[in-house]
Amino acid sequence: MAGQDVLVWLGIVEQEIAIVLTDGQLTELAAGPEVALDAPDAETQILAFVDAHVPQKVQPVIAGSTIQRDRRVLRTALPAVDRRLHYRMVDVWTIGELVRRWYPDVVAGRPSRAAPARALEAVRESIEELRFYRQHVFSVPS
Repeated sequence: MAGQDVLVWLGIVEQEIAIVLTDGQLTELAAGPEVALDAPDAETQILAFVDAHVPQKVQPVIAGSTIQRDRRVLRTALPAVDRRLHYRMVDVWTIGELVRRWYPDVVAGRPSRAAPARALEAVRESIEELRFYRQHVFSVPS
């Protein structure tokens, strides 16, 4: 079971939602089901996945690239999932905007992103992008 360090990566593409759990070092711990947002049991499936991997007393932090939009969708379509997650968020797009302004030479090497066809693909692209920033911007100088 994941501890307090877990990040819940969320991706919504079209009407599909996917979740991946990583630890704080961005190592993938588990990938949840890709679920249609309008599926009658979508909320139940997602909560069951999170509950199976994260202790009930822990409110995991949500992460992703379009996290503000995704959070709005959660609030309306899957409110119990929204309540299960912490109010804090790791927003990869915000980090990318800062890197673009402060480290423009680093941006050229950033992984390219296509418009993902599936939600799980979008989540994994976001994780890869944050790994890139961690390695090239947030690294400890030697």
